[in-house]
Amino acid sequence: MGIAAYQKTDPDPFDHDDPPNPTESNPYGLAALKNGDALVTDAANNDLLRVTPKGKVTTVARFGPEDVSTDQVPPEALPPGTPALPPTLPTESVPTTVTIGPDGYAYVGELKGFPFHTGSSRIWRGNPWTKKALCSVSGSTKGCRTYAKGFTAIQDIAFDRRSGSVYVDELAKAGAFAFEAGLAPGGTFPPAVLLKVRHGQRTELVPGQLSQPGGVAVNRRGQVFVTDHVFTGGRLSQVRL
Repeated sequence: MGIAAYQKTDPDPFDHDDPPNPTESNPYGLAALKNGDALVTDAANNDLLRVTPKGKVTTVARFGPEDVSTDQVPPEALPPGTPALPPTLPTESVPTTVTIGPDGYAYVGELKGFPFHTGSSRIWRGNPWTKKALCSVSGSTKGCRTYAKGFTAIQDIAFDRRSGSVYVDELAKAGAFAFEAGLAPGGTFPPAVLLKVRHGQRTELVPGQLSQPGGVAVNRRGQVFVTDHVFTGGRLSQVRL
């Protein structure tokens, strides 16, 4: 069974689309397990799936909504005549990436949906072999918890297995609204953000040098590679640490 077909049988209970679209599917992130199964984040259905080589799909975890402030929504982002927004809105997780950490657990980074507030994205840590865990700020079932928070529009994450550092690739420091402005005619894309996180300390690497991020990867020697400029030709670069 394909992922889109599977999601038709496993609707998202946290869907906030208008009109509702609880079976929408957008497979976005991918990580391989040692037994040959693949972990897939579905950004539209807010879940983490495990897919066997024979195509069997299982929901590993679902990501619940979080109340997020609306104070950064620019007026031009709303259709004319839209009523004033409440102070907060329940916001979908939008999981964009998954990687396997040195401990064998799955780490999932989220974009965080509308109102796209900066600092609202999380990295979740979960057991890749569990079923239907609920990753939620108000509590969780077995095998899932917040690993780190305070990020903005995460596109990808990757571990350096030697040092335990995690690299976090973010869409833009000012978030999704700033990035979307670059898609408008004559618009300019803002710089992307690449963070190195170790023992809770965050260091921005190559500030101002990346844009339109694709992904980040770390090889066995600890060398870091990124793809960016995904809307303007594409680029693969090694980051000098």
